[in-house]
Amino acid sequence: GKIDRLKTGAGSASTNSSSSTTANAPGGTTENSSRTANAAVPSRIVIEQAELQELYNSNPESLQNRAVVAMQWLISAGIKNKSAAAGIVGNLIGESQILPAGKKGKVGEEGIAQWNPEPKVLRLQELQRWAAKNYSDTATGGQIYQDFFVQLNFMRHEMKNQAPHRCWAHLSTSNISFEHNPDTTATKSNANTNATLHFMKVFERPEKMMDKLQKRQNHAQEAYDWFEAAEKV
Repeated sequence: GKIDRLKTGAGSASTNSSSSTTANAPGGTTENSSRTANAAVPSRIVIEQAELQELYNSNPESLQNRAVVAMQWLISAGIKNKSAAAGIVGNLIGESQILPAGKKGKVGEEGIAQWNPEPKVLRLQELQRWAAKNYSDTATGGQIYQDFFVQLNFMRHEMKNQAPHRCWAHLSTSNISFEHNPDTTATKSNANTNATLHFMKVFERPEKMMDKLQKRQNHAQEAYDWFEAAEKV
């Protein structure tokens, strides 16, 4: 199927990046679907799959396409459990519709994870510094941090390295049977197996978190179903 052709050739990701620890703040949500195709970025830093970049560029304005590409990127990068990947992507849909350069949030948040620029947070500035350090911006007029794959790589960097947002090791483990849209009510006992809730609590930390959970689980189910359908094409 279409996705099976994308499952080989994941490149290495750089760990050479700045590592200032920041607190998090609520993310915003945007419905803006305007997006242009991204320029390729160097394989020395990106989880590089030419066919995955091609699939993204084929329809960057489609939420379904963005979700499928993000799911496959995460799986290729090490989040092997599809429910864990869907839980992450469900949160990104809730935050930004997975738009790397869409409408800004209420305090100027940007990107697929709605990185916050407020002085007490500075996560957007960290994204901008990290992108400038690790990527060439000649093809994008200085806006390389708005690239879809640059942002996925930065999200992975934060998930692996940035306390208190470290959740990569947990979500990439093969020892947990993750769920992305469980029937049971969220509790402390199942918080670590509910990938959608875990990513929201550790990485995103939005206001009124539990009020947003079911909608994000529904988004995770959408992403999971779209990915399953793409695997069968």
